[in-house]
This record gives sequence, structure tokens and C-alpha cells, in this order.
Amino acid sequence: TALFYLVVAVSNLLVVMIPTIQGYGWVYASLFLVVNYLWTAWARIGVLRHITRDGGKPLVPAGSEVLFRVYDKTTRKGIPILLLSTDLGFVLVSQLEAGHYG
Repeated sequence: TALFYLVVAVSNLLVVMIPTIQGYGWVYASLFLVVNYLWTAWARIGVLRHITRDGGKPLVPAGSEVLFRVYDKTTRKGIPILLLSTDLGFVLVSQLEAGHYG
């Protein structure tokens, strides 16, 4: 996680210190998707441990973990696709603005 925070800190400094940098919205959108992916992975571990290993009294009714499993499956499959498509879209737009295409 320290490496991730280093990337986030450098990105924030670039956006703040160099106001003419293009694509700061893309940086924040990509960071949001990555953080959402990491949070889902972290929460998945907690949910699975609570269901299987703890063996204590369940905090939620039986079967309610299905909602999180659906969210987890959707997030793990959808976020990489969204991240790749937004990155490719940003590259295409920046190349068009630079005059390399079209």
C-alpha cells in the first residue's frame, strides 16, 4: 500500500503544482477505480473470513452475504474493463489534441 500512496501523492502534487497539466480528471478517475477495486478486495477478505473462519454469532442474517458476493464479482470483472477503456479513451483524445490522428 505504501507504493500506492506514493503514486497517489505524486499524482496529486503534479495536478496541484502544474496547473497546465492535461488529464488531471483522468488521473482522479483512474485512482477512484483502483481504490474501489482495492477496497472491494479488502472487504471480500473480511466477509469471507466472517462467514467461514470466525464461527461466532453472525452479524447479519444468513444469506445476506450474497449481495456482497454479487457486488464483488461485478467489481472484479467490471473495474479492469472500465479502467482500460477510460485509459484508452484518454490516450485517443490526447493524441487527437496533439494532432497525431485525424
